[in-house]
Amino acid sequence: MEEEMDEKEKYRNLAEQFETEIENIKSQCEEHAKEKKIWTEKETYLMSTQTDLVKMLSAKSVEVEDLNVNLDTQLSMIENKDKEITELNKGIATAESEQKKLRQLNN
Repeated sequence: MEEEMDEKEKYRNLAEQFETEIENIKSQCEEHAKEKKIWTEKETYLMSTQTDLVKMLSAKSVEVEDLNVNLDTQLSMIENKDKEITELNKGIATAESEQKKLRQLNN
């Protein structure tokens, strides 16, 4: 009878240990679920942020391309104006030379 009581006590102790372990595991699972939820939310936020940044980068890329085209147009206009100035300077130099010759002839 005493042996039966000792055996029952052992089983009770084992049952209590198992219950404690089960509670610990449940607690760990709940904590893991909370952490997983936090990481999932962070991942969702980061993916959304990445998508927004890619869109912004794409828009800026188009803007830069447009600015480059505009810059090329402006540079072309400047080159044309430089050519005109060079031609005008040649004309001025020729006119001054002719004027100098005329002064020499008049003197």
